[in-house]
Formats: sequence, C-alpha cells, structure tokens
Amino acid sequence: YTPSAGAGFIGTQVGTDTLKSVLDGGTVDVTVTTSSSFTGNGDIKMTPGLFWDTESSLTLIADRDIRFEDGAGGTTTEKGDFIVQAARDVLFLQGDIQANEANLSFSAGRDIRFSPSSDTTIISNQGNVSFFAGRDMVIGGTAFSAAVELQFGAVTVQTAGSLLLNGATANDKRVAINVGEAPSSFTIGGDLRLRGGTSGVNTSVQIGATSQANS
Repeated sequence: YTPSAGAGFIGTQVGTDTLKSVLDGGTVDVTVTTSSSFTGNGDIKMTPGLFWDTESSLTLIADRDIRFEDGAGGTTTEKGDFIVQAARDVLFLQGDIQANEANLSFSAGRDIRFSPSSDTTIISNQGNVSFFAGRDMVIGGTAFSAAVELQFGAVTVQTAGSLLLNGATANDKRVAINVGEAPSSFTIGGDLRLRGGTSGVNTSVQIGATSQANS
C-alpha cells in the first residue's frame, strides 16, 4: 500500500486523512498490511506526513519493504506506539519521525538502512526506540545527516549482522545514535563500525558519547 494525502481508500492507497481520523478517535489500534487480494510487490511507502495525539497505535506490516520517502517529514505521534515490520528492508530516505510519550519499533527481515536525501532524524522524548534487523543496520553515507535522538527513553538495537555508521559526504553533517537516560542495549551479531565521511569538513559519527570527526 502507499498511504497518500487525502481521504479514503483508493485502490492500493490508504489516505493519511483516513488514518488520522481513525487514530485521533483514540478507541482502536490501526494496522496497515500488504496481505490482500491486490497485486504488487508488497511494499508500504509512507509519502505524506502523519500526526496523531491519542494512545491508539499504528502498525505497518509489509510483505517486502517499508519506505519513508518524499514528504514523509512530520510523522509524529504523541502517545500512540508506532510499529513497523517489513519482511525485507526498512528504508529511511526522507523525513523525520518524532514521538513524545510513545514507543517506536522498527523490524526488518533483512536490513534497516538510513540513506537519506535530506537531513533525517528519529526523535523520541520519553519513549523507547527499538531496531531489529535480520541482517545489517546501516546509517549514513550520503550528503545528509542521519540520526537517532533520545532524551529519557532507551535504545535497543539487535542485528544478526553488522551495525555500520558511515559519515556524511558533505560539510557540517552528523551521523549518530544518541541514547537517552534509560539503559540502552546493543546486541550485534557482526561488526560494529563507525567510519568518518570520505569528504567534507566538520562531520561527525557518534554512538552516545563516542565520536569521530573529519576535519
């Protein structure tokens, strides 16, 4: 499915106005899944932003990839958990995801990748953020910042393969996982690598208080 701006369900598109209306009701949890009679690759593409402030949760389940793409900036939940489950890859290509009291969870049968075409951040104030990858989790390596930022919650990263943070290729950009005050957990089946950007100045790569900078 491709959630699209506007109301209603059109073909294999789910309007974000419809999702927002149901979530804002605060009485039911919502699941969007690619398991249906429609033909297609089984991808979910989040293209417009989405905001809700109730405790209703939103779950996305894809038979292949889940992609956060152009215009997805501004996806924000105040209290309702946001759960993302892809049989193959979860791809962060553009747009921030923000949570206040809610928890965020991203699971991929294969890879979780931050390869943004604009500065992209996952931000959590009081909630927890979890990443589960059947293979690798890769952050950065483009000309833009890519970061996970927590204030009070915990970060959980679990990969069967490697966790790779690659520095940006442009000036004044950062690639980071900044943990919150709660104890965080990293379980890495392969390599843990932090690599500075191949070009650019004043770039940084960081997990917690450990940083590496280009100059």
